[in-house]
Parts: sequence; structure tokens; C-alpha cells
Amino acid sequence: MGLTLPKRRKRKRRQSLGIVPVRAEHPNHVWTYDFIHDYCENGKKLKILTVADEFTREGLAVAVQNRMPSGKVLEQLGKLFLKHGIPKYLRSDNGPEFIAKRVKQWLKDFGVTSFYIDPPSALKYPGKLRLVNFLDEEEEDRIYYFLTNNFKLAASTIAAIYRARWKIEIFFKWIKQNLKIKNFLGTSQNAVLTQIWTAMIDYLLLAYLKYQTRYAYSMLVFTRMIQATLFERIQLIDLFSLKDFEGRKIKPYLAQTLLF
Repeated sequence: MGLTLPKRRKRKRRQSLGIVPVRAEHPNHVWTYDFIHDYCENGKKLKILTVADEFTREGLAVAVQNRMPSGKVLEQLGKLFLKHGIPKYLRSDNGPEFIAKRVKQWLKDFGVTSFYIDPPSALKYPGKLRLVNFLDEEEEDRIYYFLTNNFKLAASTIAAIYRARWKIEIFFKWIKQNLKIKNFLGTSQNAVLTQIWTAMIDYLLLAYLKYQTRYAYSMLVFTRMIQATLFERIQLIDLFSLKDFEGRKIKPYLAQTLLF
């Protein structure tokens, strides 16, 4: 799946009343909130609401849900108002959850002035941009939209580049979520970097074996099987033919595995 842009739709820009300062001057002067999007290992989408005080740089909330409509946003803001007080200004982009009439009226009732940041515009880009539409027949005929300043490559090539780039980004995001080094043998920069690169190479090799053998289970299951059979005389490639529960039955529990 490539990096995609949502379909264009007309959206009314809502401007705030009064002047919002560029910088906050004291706590609870200017808050900012926005959404971060991520995925679970099973591909399920996550929507993360982050709220911060621009003066103290304190993260006030990180709320995670599969769906976060305007009602959920107001619920989180209400909890923060009770805990930290009511800000004078609230800064956000033009997301539908932030510009909803319900949210705007609710903030107005509390005396909070909303300030909406103008979305990025193609008019501000100094050069020309090209919009590429790509129909992905493998994804149930879904249409993806890509922006590029390259006018020489074919549309199919642009789409393939974005797809490959997105797969690389997802892979390294998976490494970031699953790569956990509990202890470092040495604290110098060279020692730490060597161990990090070694761990990443280990994950890359396992991922390559999983791809080559078309292993049906997740990498998390496979790494747990390796942990459970670490002291067994068994070929690494043979583990791909076993199920998770079969790996646990190879030999009774070993106390040594607590080290890993």
C-alpha cells in the first residue's frame, strides 16, 4: 500500500475571533491539540489525540481510540479542564473533529477562543505539482492519490515508488515497536550503537526468513518460539513448520530463559 492522500473535499475555514499570540505567555494561555495516526500489528487503525500546553511544553493528554469523533474529543477536553484549568486559546488544524459546530459552541460556552491553522496549500509551493491517480486492483479497486513534482516518470512508476517507500516506513515502525534491548553491555556510544545495529540485523534476518518461507504466523510469535527453544538442538528453518504451542512442548520450562 502506498502513501495516500484523502479525496479532496470542500471544507469551510473557520477563523477565530480576536488575535491569538504567536507564543504563549503563561501556563493555560495557549493549548494545542492534534491527532496522530498509527496501526496495530494486526493492521487495525489507531487514532491518538494529543494535547499540550504551549508555554510549559507539558503533554496534557495522549488518548488512544480506534475512533475519535467530536464527542470523544469534548470528553477528553472536559477532563483536562477539570484537572488543569481552562485555557484562553486552543490551537488546532482544520480537522473535521475540531471544526465541528458542536465543538466550536462547546468551547465558546467555556470562554475558550479557537484558532485554526491554515492547511498547507499548493499555492504556497513555489513550483508545479502533479496529482497522480492510481487504481489498485489488488486492494479491491481502491483509488490512491499522490502528489509529486516529478513530471517525467510514468504514473505507474510514481505509484510503485510510494508503495515501496510506505512498506519501508511500516517495517521500521514495526522494528521501533518491537525492538527492545533491556541491558547494554557498555555505555559508550560505539558499544550502544553496535548492539542496536546487531539487534536490527537480527530482526532483518528473521523477517527475510519469514518472507522466504511464507511463514503464516507473526514475527512476534516466531521470536517467542526462538526464545522458548534457544537451548534446543533444532534448525532455525525447522521452526517455521511448527506452531506456537508445539514449540512450547519441545522441552519443559527452562529457568535459563528468564535471562532473555
